[in-house]
Amino acid sequence: MHIEKLVLDNFKSFGRETEIPLYEDFTVVTGPNGSGKSNIIDGVLFALGLARTRGIRAEKLTDLIYNPGHTDGDRADGPREASVEVVLDNSDGTLDRAQVVNAADTEQVGSVDEITVRRRVKETEDNYYSYYYLNGRSVNLSDVRDLLAQAGVTPEGYNVVMQGDVTGIINMTPHERREVIDEIAGVAEFDAKKADAFAELETVEERVDEAETRIDERAERLERLSDERDEALTYQSLREERAEYEGYLAAAELADRRAELAETDGEIETARAELEDRRDRLDETQSRVDELSERLDELNAEIERTGEEEQLAIKGEIEETKAEIATLEGKIETQGERRDDAETERREAFVQIDRKNEEIDELDGEIREVKIQKADLKSTLAAKRSELAEVEAEIEDADTAYDELKTELADEKDRLEDLRERRHQKQREKDRLLDDARRRSDEIDEVDAEITDAETELPELRRRVSELESELDGAKKNRDTARDLVEGLREEKASLEDDLDEVEAEIREKQNEYAELETRAESAGDASWPRAVTAVQNADFGGVHGPVGSLGAVDSEYATACETAAGGRLANVVVDDDGVGSDCIDYLKRRNAGRATFLPLTEMDERRLPSLPSHPGVVDFARNLVDYDPDYEGVFSYVLGTTLVVESMDTARDLMGQYRMVTLAGDLVETSGAMTGGSGGGSRYAFSKSGGGRLERLAEEIHELEDDREALREEIADVEADVEDARERLTAARESVREVTADRNRAREAVTETESRIEELRDRKATFAAERDSVDEEMTTLDAAVEELRAEIERREERVTEIEAELADSEIPALSDRAEEIRGEITDVEDRMSDVDADLSELELQREYAADAVEDLNETVETAEERKANAEERIAAHEAEIEELETTLAAKRDEIAELEEELTELKEERTELKSALREAESERDTAETAVEETSATLDELQRTTEELRR
Repeated sequence: MHIEKLVLDNFKSFGRETEIPLYEDFTVVTGPNGSGKSNIIDGVLFALGLARTRGIRAEKLTDLIYNPGHTDGDRADGPREASVEVVLDNSDGTLDRAQVVNAADTEQVGSVDEITVRRRVKETEDNYYSYYYLNGRSVNLSDVRDLLAQAGVTPEGYNVVMQGDVTGIINMTPHERREVIDEIAGVAEFDAKKADAFAELETVEERVDEAETRIDERAERLERLSDERDEALTYQSLREERAEYEGYLAAAELADRRAELAETDGEIETARAELEDRRDRLDETQSRVDELSERLDELNAEIERTGEEEQLAIKGEIEETKAEIATLEGKIETQGERRDDAETERREAFVQIDRKNEEIDELDGEIREVKIQKADLKSTLAAKRSELAEVEAEIEDADTAYDELKTELADEKDRLEDLRERRHQKQREKDRLLDDARRRSDEIDEVDAEITDAETELPELRRRVSELESELDGAKKNRDTARDLVEGLREEKASLEDDLDEVEAEIREKQNEYAELETRAESAGDASWPRAVTAVQNADFGGVHGPVGSLGAVDSEYATACETAAGGRLANVVVDDDGVGSDCIDYLKRRNAGRATFLPLTEMDERRLPSLPSHPGVVDFARNLVDYDPDYEGVFSYVLGTTLVVESMDTARDLMGQYRMVTLAGDLVETSGAMTGGSGGGSRYAFSKSGGGRLERLAEEIHELEDDREALREEIADVEADVEDARERLTAARESVREVTADRNRAREAVTETESRIEELRDRKATFAAERDSVDEEMTTLDAAVEELRAEIERREERVTEIEAELADSEIPALSDRAEEIRGEITDVEDRMSDVDADLSELELQREYAADAVEDLNETVETAEERKANAEERIAAHEAEIEELETTLAAKRDEIAELEEELTELKEERTELKSALREAESERDTAETAVEETSATLDELQRTTEELRR
């Protein structure tokens, strides 16, 4: 390794930045006196810290700053500064990267093939400052010197030969030159240690001289001086020998420490590499945990969507399709009934047509017989009328005085005959209307029967609707209950997961603390006491009782509070007296084993405790909560003092300023009001006499937390199972709501249809009643007309009787009697004719009714056939719709089956994912523990390195 170049800026005579290259073999700098040649060497010494200020020809550092002729009272405004940068070629690897990194205390040092050391001095109005930089990183002078020392460059060495050094070496004695060579070879370091050993030997010799003086002063022991002198000489020889061996031992210890330091540096590098690997592994496992957690959330959402939303939507569509099918089936059933009714009506109409045709045939036969009878009666009537005409001719020939009466009588009889004929016609019309009225009454009775049946069926349908409404309310309550249960279980699961996260975070924190304490304990060989305390314990000094923490025990409930109250004093070492303490301190100095505090029992005074306050939340004085031997009363009085243990910070605030207090959680409140607290309470040391040291308590706490974590995981698994059950119940409840809703809607449609049918029947009844009332009105009118005709006939008959009485005095009476007799016979024949006409009219009316009935029946047949065709057409259309809906229903059921199959696969995948997540979390926890252990190990190794370097 050699200096590659030198960069001076504002340094001594170099008023601007100047770069001077130096070559590997040798470089010569020539120039006149005062040109700055020596300043180049001064710059090297200044930058590398190899000489004091006077060694580089300056009273103080600010004299090194370029000053172009200014006096101290006449300087440029603002801060002044100078810098020198030395660039070392390290391509041969004289210094490795670890050494440079350790000196710079950072990995960010760039390439170590070229090492840059820069020093800067800066003067301000008030003071001046000097800074060192190693590869651009701020360092201390000791860091630079330690690094250069590893390359064989030291301030005491002859790496730089100044003016006069060669002449001085020439003028040296051989011994002095040997010292220079030893210094260059590195032997001087061991000579210095040897000189120290000789100095110590001189001290021992002085003590021997003092002993000899005392021997001289005690003449009475002169006879023993010879023996004592021999013993003294032997002692002196042994001391010399011991001094020699101690020198060797010190050299060996130094070599061992250097080897141990190198080994520790290697272990640190290994630990750092291992830490990086474990952190990478932790990042990988954490990423996998996050990925699995995210996938699990997505899978749960997909299961919920597939198992509830999509499936319920499709089931809802299935129920709607079923409802449509049921409605269409109901319509088909209704149309089938209508078709059957129409067919029955058609068949009955055909039967009635046959019967009416038979009746018409019978009536035609009777009408023919009555017409024959009427023809006979007409023949008889004609004969009687001829006979009457002859008698009337005789009457007319017999007397013409009664012509007017005879004419009037003939007219009256004609009118009377006409009236009787009109009355017969009215009577026949009345008979027809009466038959219509009977038929309307029968139809009204039939409609009333149908209305009665429908009204009887309607309450049952309404009761069914009410029952379905109640059932629907129950189903909705079940659905709401199941939904509330699902939401409650989800909230409970979220709460448990939050608790689990908190427990896992606490476990990681405790494991980190445990790993750090365990690493310290392993490196120290005991319960993590300081190195000095461990060295004293291992030295087997008489009168050493041990650290305070090993002499007391405390319940775990109060351990944190008492250990916080004691703090670092738990590591104080209890000794018999101050002599033992002094010997221990000398031992630590000789061994360079660190520092420790010693508590001599002879000097520890017992302090009385004040009265315990009665404030709520006060536990007791810390000293009363620790179990220790009464011989150590003064020690624990010193360590714990009058510190008061309270339950919480609220109690401490109430008593602030009166006592020194510590809470059960480890928060400390001083009498002055200073408050110390937060996370990670307690001391790094613990009371370990009872076997329950901090490591053991941490292990117990971690075990309890792991039990809590396992219990929470089991509880979460139980809640997840409950959520699945609740989801299934919710699905069933929603399906039940849909089914009951569909049934209720169908029942409502049935009620609506029945009510509509009742209204239709009532309308038909009203129509029939109106028609019957119209017939009744016509019959009333006919009755009045018949009554008028009867009255008119009676008047005409009375008039005929009067006229016949007036004609009684003529000759005509006999003829008239004869004529009357003939008329009587004619009347009988006419009455018989009337009866025959009435029978004939009745038969013709019946035939007319039968023909009308046949016509109506034919219309009924046509209407029934049309209704039947319409019903069959609608049935075919409904069946086609049902077939389409059945196809849709089958497709929906296939979708449900696919969804259920997919749901089963998703649940299986979720089970596998949960298992993988648990494994990943376990791996993550293991990786976190490994990282924490490695970090603790690395910290301990770095502390060991610092101690070895000291």
